[in-house]
Amino acid sequence: MFTDLHAPLIPILRYTLATTILPSTGVVLDLACGPGEKLPVLADRCGPEVQFVALDIDREAVGAAQVSQPDTNGIVGNGMALPLRDACCTAVFCIAALGLFANAAIALDEMHRVLHPDGRVFIATATQLWAPVTHWPEALATAYEQALMAGHPPLSATADLQEYSSQLLHQAGFAAPQIRAFLLAPSIRPSQAELALFSWNDVRLLITPYLSHTNLQHCEHATESVEIELCTVVLVTEAIK
Repeated sequence: MFTDLHAPLIPILRYTLATTILPSTGVVLDLACGPGEKLPVLADRCGPEVQFVALDIDREAVGAAQVSQPDTNGIVGNGMALPLRDACCTAVFCIAALGLFANAAIALDEMHRVLHPDGRVFIATATQLWAPVTHWPEALATAYEQALMAGHPPLSATADLQEYSSQLLHQAGFAAPQIRAFLLAPSIRPSQAELALFSWNDVRLLITPYLSHTNLQHCEHATESVEIELCTVVLVTEAIK
């Protein structure tokens, strides 16, 4: 069951972590770790001196997480009352789990408490909603990836998609949240899943320098096929304490 839930998130997680700053030392907490499918992904991006802590309320899941990533410290505990001292973590990851807590605000308060000053929190949540979806040609995704590789910051989720999450983060004391949105569709690459939730006006200035004239025309034609769809949207959030 866990694998069915998380497997589509792994490519999105890899994709977003490729353009973010991760700690090279210190303690990194994987909150509500489950059996640890995410841990190898995090270890690939963090420095070799990072010490991972896998915490879950399920003892068997913690044991499996320790097997999935060697040298991980496993802790059985409650995310709304973390058995960790203040300011002990350089980063906290909470992937596909925030909605499982009885009170998300308390869980966020706890994440804030255990983070070192300037530590970072990374949260991925999924929700079903009605949203305008554009099925862009693949060339647009390639152009967007080129823009990111050239150093352009990734696109932030539209205001309506990020409003609730941003409010929760600010209430917990986090600063400068960056929230990205993805259509959960395993058959397409993450850049396509991200762009599907943007209008042509949102992406035109960033993407145009990386498109041929022909592909630019194809993208403009794609705007004629925007549909309001009931879809699963993944919000990936990074914020600083």
